[in-house]
Amino acid sequence: MKLLIILPSTQRGGAEEYVLKITKAALQAEVEIQVAFPSTSDTASLINDFNQQNIKYHPLDIGNVEGSKLALVRASLFRLLRIGKLLLTVKPDVVLLNLPAHHLGFIILWACGLLKVPTAVVFHLIPFSISFSQSKLRAYHWAKARNQAWITISDYNRRYLAQEFNLAPEEFYCIYNGIEQRSPIIKSQTEQNKLRPKIKQELGLAETSQLLLTVARLHPQKGHDYLIPIIPEIIAKFPQVQFVWVGDGEYQAHLKNLLREYKVETQVTFLGYREDIWHLLSAADLFLFPSYQEGLPFAILEAMVSGLPIVASDTGGIPEMITHSSSGLLFSTGDSQQLQQQLDWALTHPAEMASMAIAAKVAVQKFSEAKMLEDTWSVLDFLYKS
Repeated sequence: MKLLIILPSTQRGGAEEYVLKITKAALQAEVEIQVAFPSTSDTASLINDFNQQNIKYHPLDIGNVEGSKLALVRASLFRLLRIGKLLLTVKPDVVLLNLPAHHLGFIILWACGLLKVPTAVVFHLIPFSISFSQSKLRAYHWAKARNQAWITISDYNRRYLAQEFNLAPEEFYCIYNGIEQRSPIIKSQTEQNKLRPKIKQELGLAETSQLLLTVARLHPQKGHDYLIPIIPEIIAKFPQVQFVWVGDGEYQAHLKNLLREYKVETQVTFLGYREDIWHLLSAADLFLFPSYQEGLPFAILEAMVSGLPIVASDTGGIPEMITHSSSGLLFSTGDSQQLQQQLDWALTHPAEMASMAIAAKVAVQKFSEAKMLEDTWSVLDFLYKS
């Protein structure tokens, strides 16, 4: 099988990490892989990861266009030709179109339908509701009928996408994101206890610090902004707390200004993009995830595997991962007051949170990387043989 993976991604996040997992499995199966996505400063590390695996990369210019309706039509035609040229050059047996948001990639999806290239379309995130016109819906349905399989990563997303695209939920495969079922670096509690002070020292933090770790792009979607106003009250009650934020993004300057406004800039450590997430998880005391919108985030799966207590918003597929008060604490998305209440409770009840973390390590077995890959390759193989 010759597989072409296309991502209309200008940033690196969970949807892009998903592709790395797929390509790793494909290489082991000796499948020929090529990838295509935009070259930006935020995707440079992703390009490097593919280069290191000797996977051929195609720059894909699909920049946003503003202007008149005529300019938009002209730009769409150029994109269609560009995608068509890519498909005719690579001649893939199957395309995997990986969409970080459901409104992206229409031209790519339609081009695959036009050339009737077998295509699996993976929808990761629903950032907002869209009222598609009847003509747009017909175009989507026409493309889907031309040898396409549409995949979503949570039951919540499947139901929502069915409404958005005016389709039955059964028209979508639901394949949960998955993760390896043990930390690749921590084999015992003794090893973790040794690693904790080392990591804190590397970060320039006191050994007595309580680390509240958030792994997410610095983007309005991720909810850092409604966390900041409650930091002063959390710090006043729990002075050893230090917020550690992993991730890059265009929102960093805004967030730093907001932290200065609330006079808590010293309570937050920005680490940028990191490849040692498992080390940081082992050193943290609590995983905090205040996102506004999510599909089924790998970041939470990693925290579950690590046995780290979790406080998260109840957006998207997260309630399918975390059962409130059983395997973690959930709060209403965007509600600063509820977030503060749950953090206060979590920091006051460490024993109960530790019990929830144990329950989460059991619950995460439902989200197996092996099953995700098996189910995804089953769809790709079906398309290849059809």
